[in-house]
Amino acid sequence: MVPYLRKNFGLIFCLLVIFVLLLIRVSSYKYSRDTAYLIDLFRSILFDQSFYSNIGRVNNLGLHFSPVLIFFSPLYFLGPTGIIFFWKMFCFGSFLIIIWSLIKNLVGVSEKQKNYLLFLITLHPTFITNLTNPTIWDIDISLPLLALSIYFFTDKKYLISTIIFCLTFFVKENMPLVGIFFGIFIILKGKKIIGLSLSIFSILAFFLITVIIMPKFSTSGDDLYLLNLNFGYLGNSMGEALINILKDPSVILKSGNWLRKIFSIVIMFSCFGFLPFMNRSSLIYLIPGLITLMYALIAQKPFLDYSKHYMLVFFVFLVWSSIHSFYRVNTRTKNKVILFSLISSLTVTLVLQIYFRTWSYYFFPIPNVESLKSAAKLIPPKAQLITHGVGSPWVGYNKKAYILERFQPEKIKNVNPEYILINLKTVFWEEQSEVEIEILGTNLRKLNSNIKYNVLFYENDIVVLKRKKSLTLESNQVRWSKDLAAFDKMNQIRMKPQFIRTLRSW
Repeated sequence: MVPYLRKNFGLIFCLLVIFVLLLIRVSSYKYSRDTAYLIDLFRSILFDQSFYSNIGRVNNLGLHFSPVLIFFSPLYFLGPTGIIFFWKMFCFGSFLIIIWSLIKNLVGVSEKQKNYLLFLITLHPTFITNLTNPTIWDIDISLPLLALSIYFFTDKKYLISTIIFCLTFFVKENMPLVGIFFGIFIILKGKKIIGLSLSIFSILAFFLITVIIMPKFSTSGDDLYLLNLNFGYLGNSMGEALINILKDPSVILKSGNWLRKIFSIVIMFSCFGFLPFMNRSSLIYLIPGLITLMYALIAQKPFLDYSKHYMLVFFVFLVWSSIHSFYRVNTRTKNKVILFSLISSLTVTLVLQIYFRTWSYYFFPIPNVESLKSAAKLIPPKAQLITHGVGSPWVGYNKKAYILERFQPEKIKNVNPEYILINLKTVFWEEQSEVEIEILGTNLRKLNSNIKYNVLFYENDIVVLKRKKSLTLESNQVRWSKDLAAFDKMNQIRMKPQFIRTLRSW
């Protein structure tokens, strides 16, 4: 047992790190609406098939083409804490286990250096920030599948590798695009038939998913609304954007956020000590992930960010390329790379992410979490509820919960919920502009005057409203909104230092 622990010390330590980080994160209760939507989707799959009925502009298979979520839906019975913890531990933990199996097979690399290489992967800002992200994303599931595909490819079991890779097509609609490039990579590695077959199959799969399946199952009637976003000056869809770039390459300069994009690319490579560039043959392993980098590069919104989940697929192939290069550089260079990468990763995570991007907010519990729990218990299971933002996965669990950002009176009227729960301590913690924050305050005051609802619970800035059976005006209605202006109007932009806010506009 002791020799096994010594030999696998790096893996055990890294798994312990992500275990502790997840424990701290889940204990904070700071997961917002997207996580609540995913839990609601699991409930819908298991019980009434009313997929995402409350947010619109989506299809019946989820926010994206993610039928793999049907397989994961039994996690619903674990509750929000269990879902989040298992999801992240499974996706990120199994990724590390598979990558460790790959690293252990490196010949001519000391056990200490192998452990350090796994540390670099675990401490990389893209890995750490996605592990502790305030939302759980469907793309997380691609991590173990891609790692397993890479493992079998390295073991020269190319057919098994390709079949496992194709399973990622059930995770998200953009994965067949990665498959096209993965096929090109396999062709360049000398396996022309398998590579060409994968590229052709990926093209057909992308067409089938985005042109036939997604429009057919759309609940909004807007076809591929989700794919036609965020290209700004470049066009209204990915295809139109690519055509316009080919006609006039200079239009790509208008896509915006260039400083942020270039800086993020530098960060991702620097936190691996720029290993892929130290051995030219290692650059080929980046090819499958280039499509996600290209898509994020031309998007008008800052999808190309080292801390965003959009970069997870590219990160996997960056890991593969770095491992390949690490194996080939000399021992002295290995040690320098390890030191440089550790310093870079810790600096980016602790200074840029934790401090300047106020990521520390997510590691501290909601100040009135006990009152939030008490209030949620007053709302019966399966009751129709409107709530919002931070803590909503727990509040809305086992209920028909609608998540509203601004408590618009017309939406409350249309839903006509039996209960409304508001956490005034965190009500402003959303990605909202200053104008939207003022609108939210106005809407909450209107809600406080709404004669259709009585105050069922008001404690420690938690408000629970219950719909009346008869519309009678009560003189002793609690004025919970009278001190609304005194609350901290927090939002994700306002909490950042001024120079970070300035950089965001560049």
